[in-house]
Amino acid sequence: MSTKLKILCVDDEPNVLAGMQLNLRREYDILGAANGEQAMAILEATPDIVVIVCDMRMPKMNGAAVLTRCRELYPEITRILLTGQTDMASAISAVNEGQIFRFLTKPCDRDPLLAALQAAVAHHRLCSSERVLLQETLRGAVAALVDILALAAPLTFGRATRVKRRANQIAELAALPDAWQLEMAVSLQHLGYMSLSAETLTKLHAGHVLSEDEQKQVAKMPAMTEQILSHIPRLEPIRAILDVAARQSAWSGVAGGGKTELAGAILRLANEADAIETSGVAGMRMVKLLRTKPGHSVQLLDMLEKIIGRATSSLFIAELPLAGLRSGMVIAEDIFLNGALLVSRGYSITPSFLERARHFAKGAVKEPIRILMTNDEAQDQRAGGISK
Repeated sequence: MSTKLKILCVDDEPNVLAGMQLNLRREYDILGAANGEQAMAILEATPDIVVIVCDMRMPKMNGAAVLTRCRELYPEITRILLTGQTDMASAISAVNEGQIFRFLTKPCDRDPLLAALQAAVAHHRLCSSERVLLQETLRGAVAALVDILALAAPLTFGRATRVKRRANQIAELAALPDAWQLEMAVSLQHLGYMSLSAETLTKLHAGHVLSEDEQKQVAKMPAMTEQILSHIPRLEPIRAILDVAARQSAWSGVAGGGKTELAGAILRLANEADAIETSGVAGMRMVKLLRTKPGHSVQLLDMLEKIIGRATSSLFIAELPLAGLRSGMVIAEDIFLNGALLVSRGYSITPSFLERARHFAKGAVKEPIRILMTNDEAQDQRAGGISK
């Protein structure tokens, strides 16, 4: 298996493609495409391409269109444009619209092309490392924030953990790029709900009918969350997902339709599925009810049905003592501490919760604790000596 970095070259002249593959094959793994359609197909099928070099003049999709589309769908790939002197005005437009890293003029000798590719690869590595750092930093900070808020507002953030689990499952089936952004959007979407009264929150999460005034308050929550998140830098992709989720239009399901639109549609579906389950309608009945409601794509509903069917056959309720809980376990029903809600069903046990539980007075929490388990998890528990 080749360890060389992959470069995609796009040109409608076979001699040019052959020349690039011949001149650059010692340094890189060169993939060739004769037009924009082929280039997009290769990009979709090959996730580890680091640089794309594209000719400007091509039929149907010119180089500017190809590179602009590449930026929208695969922003981490560094983009280089090849152009003739007569295409200079178009090249300037392509630089502005496609945010191109370099543009080279034809004919281009091996040395300047190789130098441009080396710089493009270095740029890709820098952007990738910054993206990973940002991703992990944001995820860690949000996880810590949500962990604290889950203890302060268990009803609201208990629901968030349930929705996140369901949304992650759908995202996996839908092959959603950058699924961590959806995970963060789920975790942060309820920040505005902290301003609601305890009575309204209780009615909302129990699926009870809200008064007209309470409905107006709840309708303002997306705007409230947006206002809070607007003060935090680098959260623009998460805010965009939340904005899409607040709309009622279904994801088109068209390949390349936009990861933000897909993520928002998944979030909206996971939210409504949880709301229906809270009202007492679960399993396939819940999916059937969702199919009667507008704003959800058939593709995503089919994925949800598949997930429900798989979960029905693999999950069961187990009962453990408080001391038997472990990080990552999912609570199957609300836990109360001295009569007050501690964490709601769907809450995923965290290390901080376990540390706090160590200090509970004996009998303050009703035991055993009911949790959701898979067959594999049950076997692990039995092997560890913890009884159901």
